Amino acid sequence: MFLQYKNIYEFICYMKLFVNGFWEGFMNRINPVHIGFFLDLFENVFKCNIEISYQIDDCDILLESIFSSSVFYHKKWKYSFLFSGESRLVSWYKQYSCVLWGERNHSNVVNLPLFIPYLNCNSLGSFRIGSNVPSNGVCVIVSNGNGRERNEFMDKLEKIIPIDYCGGYKTNTNIINEPYHTEGFRKAISKYKFIITMENSREDTYITEKITHGFVSGIVPIYWGSLRVNDYFNSERFINVENMDDETILKVSQRIQYLCDHPDEYLKMVAKPVYSNERTMDMISRDIRNVIYRSNIFPFVSQIYIVSNPEFENDRCSRLSDLFYNRIGISQDMVSFISPTYKHTITDKMMNQNVKNNIIQRLRMLPMKKSEVSLFLNYKAVLESIERNYKDGMFLIFESDIILIQENFLKFNYFLKYIYEKRKSWDIIHIGYSEPQETFGIPVINSKTPYRDDIPERLNIQSFIEDITNEKDSVRLLRKYHTRCTDSFVWNYTGVIKFLEYMNIEHCNTPFDYYMINKFETDENFKHYWTSEPFFIQGSNHGLDVSTIQNDTS
Repeated sequence: MFLQYKNIYEFICYMKLFVNGFWEGFMNRINPVHIGFFLDLFENVFKCNIEISYQIDDCDILLESIFSSSVFYHKKWKYSFLFSGESRLVSWYKQYSCVLWGERNHSNVVNLPLFIPYLNCNSLGSFRIGSNVPSNGVCVIVSNGNGRERNEFMDKLEKIIPIDYCGGYKTNTNIINEPYHTEGFRKAISKYKFIITMENSREDTYITEKITHGFVSGIVPIYWGSLRVNDYFNSERFINVENMDDETILKVSQRIQYLCDHPDEYLKMVAKPVYSNERTMDMISRDIRNVIYRSNIFPFVSQIYIVSNPEFENDRCSRLSDLFYNRIGISQDMVSFISPTYKHTITDKMMNQNVKNNIIQRLRMLPMKKSEVSLFLNYKAVLESIERNYKDGMFLIFESDIILIQENFLKFNYFLKYIYEKRKSWDIIHIGYSEPQETFGIPVINSKTPYRDDIPERLNIQSFIEDITNEKDSVRLLRKYHTRCTDSFVWNYTGVIKFLEYMNIEHCNTPFDYYMINKFETDENFKHYWTSEPFFIQGSNHGLDVSTIQNDTS
């Protein structure tokens, strides 16, 4: 890294980048995916100017693709990046500082589906909305016949719906010769209502530019490929071919025919938003920094989530920002505030959708409160964000009223390292405050819950369970079938997936602590623990903060 003098008041930081192994047209920006995107990305990551150099020994950063001999071992790089827009990597990819690829975040991989640099390089961030229904039906542009799944799909579909083959394979109409990233190409396919766009293989987030051709041309893509495509694109804006079986193909053909027969519905479809969740350059940059600047503070944690929103709880968010950024020293890239709802935003419709049975009234006079439903929805949004963006990892999830127990905090990194090494043995660990005597008590609630009157026989356990740690460990883990509260947890990725599956089935019929207890009691394979040493206090439970749920009567 260099400091270049600009004027008496300002210095500009810049770093030198060496590029290796890319395709023709990458460096001179002729190819639809080119160096411009990566320069913008790295400047966003490093917050300094990036200068391309052809003198390898002078460079700080290496950017390689998979198409030629590597220069990774030529020198010790400050930062090394591997990019693949294909469905494969090189075998030594874990040696790089960071891998940019179509796969959700894990290890040193940062999720970068190919469609993102394609749209960026071609300034296609905005999508057309068709104002007229095109006169032609379905088109496909295939240059060769090597894709077995694709060919089988089209062979079956064309027996029901006519298909115009506009490429070199099975040509039956005028060939569209314009390069796929040009306005001429977009005008040519915009004469059709539908375009078949299929990946060469089905991988995690391997999503190429193909699906975007229909979006940028204002028509409907018919897509086969990544099962994660709905994480990015609105499922109501395209036709997703989830399987290749005859039943699915029949449903696809019926959907095509329906839209052809109902032009108003077709125009409604192409007017819908394209994105369901846009993955922006800022998001990608944040994830890269979390990989390459792996902190000594919480190094085994992939991300910290706080169930709060500055719009609804500005004071609490400010206090927690000060706690994590200033007092603990965590990077802002590592903390996400997620809380799409608050009690005043919960409508009667939302209550009816999520509460199907007010079984909480078995324990109290009040039915479910809007604040309780809000917590449920917010927690679900956090778990959905983890599932959408990661393939593995360990995550801290806090409610907004947590307070750090400072005297125990020095043990926290040791504890995180220990449970990371034991991560196959647990799903979720509560790290909040509890009275000492209850930690080593019976792991089952003896009292009535909204879900049961008596303890199930299989849970009639008379003493505490310790199956991971022992009395010699400085922080011990005790298996529990009930919560202390819901304020502060460490989640294993496997636990996130298991609990999210539960939330997608079980409605929010009780407050979140009872809701969690039901999962712990009915799923022996879901492993929930308490720590013997707490690291955080739930302020509202101990009179140190005002509860936004307990004092709510609506």
